[in-house]
Amino acid sequence: MKIILILLLNLIITLITNCQNVDLKYVHSSLKQAVKELQAQDIDTVFIYHAYCTGCESSNSTTNCNGFMDARILWKKQGKSYSQNVFCDGMKTKPILTNSKAFNFFLNNVNTLTERRTLPKGRFYPPVPVHHYGEDFYLVIKQKWYNTNLREPQRENKHWKQYSWIEPTIKLSDLNKAEVNKK
Repeated sequence: MKIILILLLNLIITLITNCQNVDLKYVHSSLKQAVKELQAQDIDTVFIYHAYCTGCESSNSTTNCNGFMDARILWKKQGKSYSQNVFCDGMKTKPILTNSKAFNFFLNNVNTLTERRTLPKGRFYPPVPVHHYGEDFYLVIKQKWYNTNLREPQRENKHWKQYSWIEPTIKLSDLNKAEVNKK
């Protein structure tokens, strides 16, 4: 009986850690609204970049904007790629034509980027400080949301570098930053 319970528990933990389900309650409302508006225009593939700071909350900022730093949405329509910035209050910039390597990289590597597998002898992920900068990347295909994220300490920490999704996520982050910085 003990062995069956241990095997069942191991199976559940494996299923939970091998895929990352997106809990939409943690996706900022302005981003969910922007995706909903695009889907109403029959756009079914959307890439989202969201930068934020955990622990940077300010007493004079609105609750809705606490920690929200930057967000960018990309989508394809009729063979062309578009991009726009989204702000925490729901305001958006005018869409511009773009050619995004980051968007294509996420599309081509979605399984590698979204898997969350612990190391064979590892039971827990290394710690991340309470105060940190982070980046969330979402890929929405039809109604399915895929997610990967990168915290500032994960970029340099040798223990984090052992995980299969960290290097590809760093590459995704670097591709995205290069696109944003060249504008």
